[in-house]
Amino acid sequence: MLCLMLLLNVSCLSELNSANIPLSLSAPSGTPIDSTAGTRLAGVYSVVQGNGTFGDTVVALWIKGELCLYAGSQAIFVETAGSLAGDTARFDGYYLFVRSARSGSVNLQILPSDGGNTLGGHSVDTAVTIRGTFDSSPFLIERRRPVYTTPKGFYVLGNNAGGRNSDRLGRSENSIPMGRFSQYLGCNGVEIDLHATSDDTVILIHDDSFGPRTVQTTYILGNVWNFTFKQIRDNARLINGEEIPTLNEFLTWAVDSSDLQLVWLDPKVTTDIEKMLEAQQAAVARAKRLGKKFRVLFGIPSTDILNAYRQARLADSTEVLCELSPDILRSLPSGKVWGPRWTLGLQTSDVTSLQSQGYEVFPWTIDSPDYMTQFLNGSPYDGILSDLPSMLAGLYYQR
Repeated sequence: MLCLMLLLNVSCLSELNSANIPLSLSAPSGTPIDSTAGTRLAGVYSVVQGNGTFGDTVVALWIKGELCLYAGSQAIFVETAGSLAGDTARFDGYYLFVRSARSGSVNLQILPSDGGNTLGGHSVDTAVTIRGTFDSSPFLIERRRPVYTTPKGFYVLGNNAGGRNSDRLGRSENSIPMGRFSQYLGCNGVEIDLHATSDDTVILIHDDSFGPRTVQTTYILGNVWNFTFKQIRDNARLINGEEIPTLNEFLTWAVDSSDLQLVWLDPKVTTDIEKMLEAQQAAVARAKRLGKKFRVLFGIPSTDILNAYRQARLADSTEVLCELSPDILRSLPSGKVWGPRWTLGLQTSDVTSLQSQGYEVFPWTIDSPDYMTQFLNGSPYDGILSDLPSMLAGLYYQR
């Protein structure tokens, strides 16, 4: 029996071998590209060479000092780091098919005549051509227009802090490294899953039980609530080796060190709701002191969580996202967002009615490009939650 368990454990872990992508990028030698210049590269680009792989259109965004490309329905993500040598920009990085482990190298450049002089600060020309290779195959894209945005904005929300273990991104779901990576995937918000330990510490973990899908450990197996936080911290790591973060640790990182604008708390247990609300309130107050645009939504996914929330001392004092009916959302003094399951359809009437009353709507969890397109072209949602946020970003910004 022990041998069988070990074989199963190894089998589960081997299925989660990460895609061959680096955890950090090094830019080619040269002068760093500042954010003012880098943001000039954002736009919707036509794919002239490489469209057999990337499709006809990609979106470029400048994310925390890196040039990222999103191929939308092709579900391809490109992350590169760049620098300037005179008026020529060069970028090195990788591409990733986000629904598989397929990946490879990308090497790009922008010549002075292709818009490199813009990055050098000598003009404000918006015509940009980016050329280079992916896996030695030719790649050339031409900027066609700015990215799509709306005055009120839109939340590209990554599930499990940005990605699942099954996506093999080299970072574990519900971890700070995944939250950091989510920004390059196009997220401006994330959802995180919450459990409580036996000594009432709120931690990020999706499953009710520790197991080989989520953790590396010999000793910490079974129900989350059977263990103290010290036992967990001393004896378990997430599937890619990271520490299991507390809610306070994740929110402190998000406020202090990220450009995320929203964190959606998804409690999996009815215990320690009060501590979750305290952490939510503290993070929002910290962001306000720092002058940052940052929201934390307490999610209510079930009637059990709703009943526990209503009994909490801090109920009605922080923003709430309700996945239950619109009427229940309206009954909550701090209700701000409705989170309907995508399988219920567009629900245009309920969406427009709620928005006319000042509420927002975030459907979840949409992972198919066809359904993403249907929802993006349907009701005017305020955000969408997805396990594949880079695909959502590509489809949204190229509208």
